[in-house]
Amino acid sequence: MTAGTFLVEQVTLVKAIVISQSCDAERAPSIMMAPVIDFPLEGTKATSKWRKINLAATSLSETKLVYLPGNPALSLSRSAADFGNAFTVPRQLLEELERKVKRVASLGQKAVSYLQFRFCVMLTRVAQDDFAWPSREDIEIKIASQEDRRKDTQKKLDKAEKDCKVAEGVSQEKIDDLRAEVDEQTAELTAID
Repeated sequence: MTAGTFLVEQVTLVKAIVISQSCDAERAPSIMMAPVIDFPLEGTKATSKWRKINLAATSLSETKLVYLPGNPALSLSRSAADFGNAFTVPRQLLEELERKVKRVASLGQKAVSYLQFRFCVMLTRVAQDDFAWPSREDIEIKIASQEDRRKDTQKKLDKAEKDCKVAEGVSQEKIDDLRAEVDEQTAELTAID
């Protein structure tokens, strides 16, 4: 920086959870944290709400979010730790905020272990080509699924072309988009075989 130049940055306080190892957090210059985001439940049916909670709390399919149950006694709503937007904070700043009673709660030992496990899962994902892991039968199911998608798109295209001819109700752009989608799905199927 040259003399007389200042860097100004806006800082916003967000709810966050420490994801650095506790032994590192005691001496590291920076602490890694994950923002804590809301976990809303849409709908009115208890069954669908429970399914969403259960899936978030037990499934590894969404590696960047970890479910955190609410605690009304601490005014904490149901939420999730967002590993995908992790950030670091200088340890001294975090200690100062803690002294000012900004710490709301801590996790129990089992919850800490689970959080660490989930963070490890996110960091150790192994990318696999679509054809590296499935069996021949799985690939046949994928092909059948893509053929069904292509047929559905072809039906939409046929209907759009018919509607266009009958009432000029569908734009040529829509027809071109559907035709391109059919061509793309056909090319995918050809590449699989």
